[in-house]
Amino acid sequence: MQMRTTLNISDALIKELLKLSGKNNKTEVITIALKEYLRKLKRNNIKKAYGRLKFDIDIQKSPESELGE
Repeated sequence: MQMRTTLNISDALIKELLKLSGKNNKTEVITIALKEYLRKLKRNNIKKAYGRLKFDIDIQKSPESELGE
């Protein structure tokens, strides 16, 4: 699903993104930038959760350990 929207974005910023990315399409460049920003936010949330999450994993019983045997 796509949403059509009007945004006020700096022309210089868009031009620089187009130039550095090698893309010709503003929509594609903005979509890529949004996906990268979202990925960064998710990664930061995972980093913030470090040490607060508890896992009960028995490495000896994991499928990967069976491959090494």
